[in-house]
Amino acid sequence: MSKKYFLYYWLPPIVLILAIFFSSSQSYEQQDIRPQLARYLNMHQVEQMFSGVRFYYEGTEVSVQSMGPAGFLEFFIRKAAHFGTNFLLGFLIYRVLVYYTYFSIQKRVIGSTLFILGFASLDEIHQVFISTRTPRLADVFVDSIGGLVGIVICMLIYIRIENLSKS
Repeated sequence: MSKKYFLYYWLPPIVLILAIFFSSSQSYEQQDIRPQLARYLNMHQVEQMFSGVRFYYEGTEVSVQSMGPAGFLEFFIRKAAHFGTNFLLGFLIYRVLVYYTYFSIQKRVIGSTLFILGFASLDEIHQVFISTRTPRLADVFVDSIGGLVGIVICMLIYIRIENLSKS
């Protein structure tokens, strides 16, 4: 494996995996962004806009009334972070497998999907050992969906590139 290949293909997903691991190793208090949200956003306006929104996420009520306006916003920011980081990871892992030309599209999709499902599961299991963190099956689902969307988009981009190079 050449240095250029490693830096271009392998280093980005490795750095992202380490960043996710580092983030998952922090306690909730270390990642709490509610004070910043309350400082920079109008919480009264957030409360007015979303006071009618109420649903349950793994048995916990998600609403402005139960979490406060900053906690309510933080919930969505955290789920977007789960989705987004795994979207990028799925994209990058599929891209790594593209380099190995002997892998068919189906093998790339299956391999990258298994990687995402396994990584999402291990990330939540890792949180069992972190104080004030709670592993959630629903987060594995959000992570996996994000990763799968990243895989599909990367696959479509490479199919388009392959089709353009044939014509």
